[in-house]
Amino acid sequence: MQRLISRLRARVDLRVVQTRYSLATLNRDVLRAISSGSGVAGGYPLTDGSGIHLSVHAPSARSAASVASAMRSRLGIPVVATPSGPAVPQYCAVPKSHATLGPGSRCYDLENFWGGDVIQSPYVFCSGGFGVHNPAGGEYLMTAAHCAYNGSAYVNGISFHNGQDPAHWQGIGAITDVPGEHDWAAIPAGAGDQIYYGPGIYSGDTHTTRTVAGQHATSVGDSLCESGSFGGLLCDFTVSALNYSYHQTGPSQTWTDLALATSGSGQWTMAGDSGGPWFSLDGSTKVWAMGIHHGLLENAADQPLYEMFTPVTVATSDSGLTVNTG
Repeated sequence: MQRLISRLRARVDLRVVQTRYSLATLNRDVLRAISSGSGVAGGYPLTDGSGIHLSVHAPSARSAASVASAMRSRLGIPVVATPSGPAVPQYCAVPKSHATLGPGSRCYDLENFWGGDVIQSPYVFCSGGFGVHNPAGGEYLMTAAHCAYNGSAYVNGISFHNGQDPAHWQGIGAITDVPGEHDWAAIPAGAGDQIYYGPGIYSGDTHTTRTVAGQHATSVGDSLCESGSFGGLLCDFTVSALNYSYHQTGPSQTWTDLALATSGSGQWTMAGDSGGPWFSLDGSTKVWAMGIHHGLLENAADQPLYEMFTPVTVATSDSGLTVNTG
């Protein structure tokens, strides 16, 4: 950042100023608001550091504004709020798949497994994220931590496989690294350096893939795509906020450091896309790893407001894992 600022100062009038509140302070106050019992579902620091934005379980904007006023008095910082419904973790129970393709597809993946494939446990269907490796060369397939659901809690050790036809099930491995405050997990498995790049299994599946060039940090304003195993390839998403914290009920869990994105196309992800890859395009035939899919944040009328995902840099910083590239 210092080198960038130095270069920019040669061409533009640039000033660096301290924000009114630190990121740590604002993140702490978001979590205090969530645990206040006032119906706060989640929130994030405003990008200029001047306060926080809260999502409130409320029937109207007026009700949300009342909660914002109470939180301003309680926390002593500026607060804005909007009404929201529940977050929707995107695993599903009974897919109605139209997938018909053979090996090398989302529903018939083979080791080394690719991101955006179907991963199935005895409890849920989700999507694979990115192939990653540790310093010793051990390989893993990333996914969402909330896919580690056993019917009542998030736990380690649940085994996943690929494929809906028992005659062609491919064992993947048992999920690790859950629970935690960040919605990512890793499955020890032979994992490749590609992601599926085409229709999801409701639309016939795909053999098409793109190779991963590396990872990038997520910034507000980024234009991104997502490729879940059920919803397929979707683009025209724009990142609108970072550091979002959300408290989920059933089972109770607070997820932190999520990114929010809006849809420019009006198309949204669906159940079963959890764990799938978020990425940007590099202008050729490769993609840059950007995140792991969490789910939808909806309004009080059950309409999508935002997509939510865990930035891949959060996951790799936690784990010391490195994205597989080709």
